[in-house]
Amino acid sequence: MFARYGRGAGRFLSSTGRQLRDHPRDRCKQLARYWVFMDECRRIPEWYPAEIWPELRQICGMVPLDMTQTFELPIGERALLDGLVRLLRPKVIFELGTFTGATTKLLADAAPPQAVIHTIDLPAERSRSAGSTAGCSPR
Repeated sequence: MFARYGRGAGRFLSSTGRQLRDHPRDRCKQLARYWVFMDECRRIPEWYPAEIWPELRQICGMVPLDMTQTFELPIGERALLDGLVRLLRPKVIFELGTFTGATTKLLADAAPPQAVIHTIDLPAERSRSAGSTAGCSPR
């Protein structure tokens, strides 16, 4: 097994050396920062949601696949939010950054009937000045 890792490390070092020889100084600095970043990332533990909440494996959610804006939550994050709300059954939910209201609707559909959902968003003129081209009214 060690030989396999040794070959991989050798290829990595060879490739890195080639990058350092063939590119200008700024590229070398960028590669060094990337290498340090990748080393630091290896130390961050990875956990799948079902490892934290084992009961999540039994939850069946309803996640809409339609995405009308590029900055809406990705499908996986929507599915996780839907599952967590169905599992934890919160009485109060607070959402920061409502925008179109798609996530608010997802939370409301997954929450128990008596749950209260509070949302806050930037005023319409502020979100347009931040680069958004869509309106801020919920669907």
